[in-house]
Amino acid sequence: GLDQTPTLANLIFSIQYDAEGRVYVKVVSTQPIREPSLGLLLEFGWPRGKTFREFTVLLDP
Repeated sequence: GLDQTPTLANLIFSIQYDAEGRVYVKVVSTQPIREPSLGLLLEFGWPRGKTFREFTVLLDP
């Protein structure tokens, strides 16, 4: 499972589009991140369903 750390409360997620119209998730922190990695579980939904994906983000603080 994923550990919920206090850092996760400082993250802001938004859906963005690049110049070619491709979609991506932008993640911004309101505070400095000191952990070397973060585990994220994202839910993606569309009109006929949804899925969950787990991501590990490796950081170089």
